[in-house]
Amino acid sequence: MEAILREHPLDAAAFRLAHFNNFWLGRPQDMVASVERVLPAWSEGHPGYAMILGCLCFAHEEKETISPPSRPGAAPSNSTLATCGPRMRSPMCWSRRAAAAKASTG
Repeated sequence: MEAILREHPLDAAAFRLAHFNNFWLGRPQDMVASVERVLPAWSEGHPGYAMILGCLCFAHEEKETISPPSRPGAAPSNSTLATCGPRMRSPMCWSRRAAAAKASTG
């Protein structure tokens, strides 16, 4: 899948399959790398952009690069969440779920 994505970074089906495989094979670092490789080709005008952003946040959650909050109920605060957070205006559930999961840990 990654070979396809290198040539066709906007191929949403190939991306989702790669993301799915990396998740189920327990490779969060590959989830993050895959999203970060294709993200520059995407923009708000592309259908599926919210999905890509949601996958970015979810991948960082799985990789545990979103730091837990300093106290229960506080928002996580690090550069990864700063990357995901402002883009979460989209209805993509995974981006909100990723941030909520980290915000609820303490």
